[in-house]
Amino acid sequence: ADIDEDYLVPVETIVEEAIYKQVPIDESVYNVLLLGSDVRPNEGGNGRSDSMMLVTIDRVSGGIKITSFMRDTWISIPNKGWNRINAAYAFGGIGLAINTVNENFDLDIQNYAIIEFSGLENVVDNLDGVEVVLTGKEITIINNANPQNPLPEVAGTYLLNGAQTLTHCRNRKTGDGDFGRTRRQREVMVSIVNKLKSTMDPIKLTNFLTETLKYVDTNIAPNTIFTLGLELLGAKENKMEQA
Repeated sequence: ADIDEDYLVPVETIVEEAIYKQVPIDESVYNVLLLGSDVRPNEGGNGRSDSMMLVTIDRVSGGIKITSFMRDTWISIPNKGWNRINAAYAFGGIGLAINTVNENFDLDIQNYAIIEFSGLENVVDNLDGVEVVLTGKEITIINNANPQNPLPEVAGTYLLNGAQTLTHCRNRKTGDGDFGRTRRQREVMVSIVNKLKSTMDPIKLTNFLTETLKYVDTNIAPNTIFTLGLELLGAKENKMEQA
């Protein structure tokens, strides 16, 4: 059974808000709010930030933390009252989304990356797929949406293409709702980082980032993205934590 459901956020006037400046909590820590935007054919505006993750990079140790914000978290949105956290993006764009997270969780986020779900397919395909551990139920859902390339319906680790990965990231039909879906999204992120770490050199990284940035809206300068990528590849250990 599906324990959560879709809903529409009524927005009379969309006003893209600015990101409020915050004093850095730790200069060696780089925070990025990663949003997956779900713009449906029958919807206007920004769509909903149906995936919201904080990616925290420790530039000293090379450690990475990926923290999901549950999309139905009931929260105080600045100047908008109480609503679900993913309504902030619909009301005021990425600026209001970041300001909402910063105000409620005492954070200092200034940077973002937004990718429409369809863009994730291209990112994964540019990596020639990513490996993900799947349950039998998850495989069934992937196969139902992608019958042209079925996986064996046996739990295990599989190499997923872009379309299969997108289905997996959007899946909340296995009885665990957004708890399971956010876990799946984080596991895909970890798999992407591991694939980059194991297969990339500086030249391949440049080509990959150049292609990937076609599908991403971000305020991070390309040279900063490349520098962070080199630090990621050069770190002896990439301790990755999830929450």
